[in-house]
Amino acid sequence: MRLATLLCVLALLGAGTALADKVPEKEIVHYDFSGRTDVDEVEPNQPCEMAQEIECGDVVHAFIGDGGADLDWFKFWVDEGLEMTIGTDEEPAGGSIGDSRLWLYSDDCTTELAFDDDGGPGLFSLITFTATYSGYYYALVDEYGNNSEGNYIFFAECDVPPPPPENDTCDGAIEIERCTSGEAVGIIDDANNDYDPEDDLGNSCTNNFAAVGPDLVWMVDLEVDDIIHCVMDANEPGPYFDASLYLIYDCEDPVNSCVIGSDAGNPEEFTWTCDVARTYYIICDAYGSYTTTGGFTLYWDIECPVTPADETTWGKIKATFR
Repeated sequence: MRLATLLCVLALLGAGTALADKVPEKEIVHYDFSGRTDVDEVEPNQPCEMAQEIECGDVVHAFIGDGGADLDWFKFWVDEGLEMTIGTDEEPAGGSIGDSRLWLYSDDCTTELAFDDDGGPGLFSLITFTATYSGYYYALVDEYGNNSEGNYIFFAECDVPPPPPENDTCDGAIEIERCTSGEAVGIIDDANNDYDPEDDLGNSCTNNFAAVGPDLVWMVDLEVDDIIHCVMDANEPGPYFDASLYLIYDCEDPVNSCVIGSDAGNPEEFTWTCDVARTYYIICDAYGSYTTTGGFTLYWDIECPVTPADETTWGKIKATFR
């Protein structure tokens, strides 16, 4: 059973991560760990080579000490292809740290696979990652700022990932007809992170923000001077997540083929006049990799230029007989 059904749904209202300076604003819904195996933290569990071994499904009751400078390492075995979800939450017994950070490393204790700051409830952390090999994975937890000690819960869940939606990639993009207006609902629960418009220097067409969360794709054939207006509303059907919206023409190179994008709040919105006739792809993305559930509505309006009568075939025929 996936975390989305095993745990209480995490309603994200504008969560941010350390990828950029975004302020987390969201409803705080803590997880329900009933029926899970409770495990106490065993110190010392740092550095990585001394990580405490746990199993998928365990709920670890842990403590960060030394004024917040303590580092907690955990390791767990995951079979290739399984989707792991790891995270932190407050300790119901009280005395919790206020803000955690979370890293996922491979079995060499050096290769960073994922990072999250505020993707869980409040300022706690959450990572979802599909195992690329069978073996041990290592999680590192610290307290943001290293200046406040306290309790917290660490958990790990490993499940068979469900199939992605049809339009998870450009190959399955849903076609939108030119010169139309309409809307479509997208659910990113099971989508993958296939596209990101940010380059190595942190520049992107989405206000220089990354888009490392799951994404869905629509496609449209545009002609020169067509005006396309798109709106991505992450409030409907919800729960809200931090969305990113952009338009590209080369799915193998979203960085250099992005013609316009938006990551400035909610809803995300852009208007663009086509300058080259070709197929374009509307990417409805998520800013952070923490996003595990969310629904949105994509609205579009494509205005096509009206050809003057004398430039039509019938107009030219009439002109010859004047």
